[in-house]
Amino acid sequence: MLVDEGAFVYVCRRGDALRLRGFLVDPAEIERRLAAHEDVATAKVVGVPGEDGATTAVGFVVARAGRAPVGEDLVAWCRATLAGFKVPGAVHVVEAMPTTTGTNGTKIKAAELRRWATERALEKG
Repeated sequence: MLVDEGAFVYVCRRGDALRLRGFLVDPAEIERRLAAHEDVATAKVVGVPGEDGATTAVGFVVARAGRAPVGEDLVAWCRATLAGFKVPGAVHVVEAMPTTTGTNGTKIKAAELRRWATERALEKG
């Protein structure tokens, strides 16, 4: 938001912001990077507690038709241009995002993605 000539204040929904290594990060920044990949149709990033208790960004993507992105490659894609603390700890390729439809349109269920991220971390661990 513009607050004065040449001065801006960054605004995002407080509940959406992730605290990553002490920095407040809008997950949309990471989502835009993931969505810029030629194999990605849709991207959503959520925060989950990591092994050390700190919040870790985890991405979920839906592939473009006929494409087959690999999660590790998408993490590297993010690492190429994002600050290290913004790079997702993992990116999972899913067939479809969990959604809900209401009066404000269709939204991706971030709570469901956080549950998926936690389950997948437990499967690996």
